[in-house]
Amino acid sequence: MIWRVGRKVKRTIYEQQTWEPQDGDQLIGLMDTAELAAKVVQAVNDGQLNTGFGFEFKAELQDLLGSHGIDTKLNTPDFILADYVVDTLWNLGPMLKARDDWGKIPEPDAG
Repeated sequence: MIWRVGRKVKRTIYEQQTWEPQDGDQLIGLMDTAELAAKVVQAVNDGQLNTGFGFEFKAELQDLLGSHGIDTKLNTPDFILADYVVDTLWNLGPMLKARDDWGKIPEPDAG
């Protein structure tokens, strides 16, 4: 999910459906000022890009899925599949932490 500011009013916020802005992008909302819209979009996108699986990774994954025809075989756009894979990888974090914590034995107090 990558957000962008509207191209005309600059106060609207859209969720891009592909890697390039399109007229059919989903409207998220309208901000009071262009500056506020830009700050919100930047904050959301920074959160997305700092997950360890950045925009470039998603773009490469989307291209890879498309080049192998996975999107056609599943009848699902490659950008949706790429988002799904990245979200799945990102959600492994809490599971891996729980796994690591499960095997730890508390150290005795030095006291």
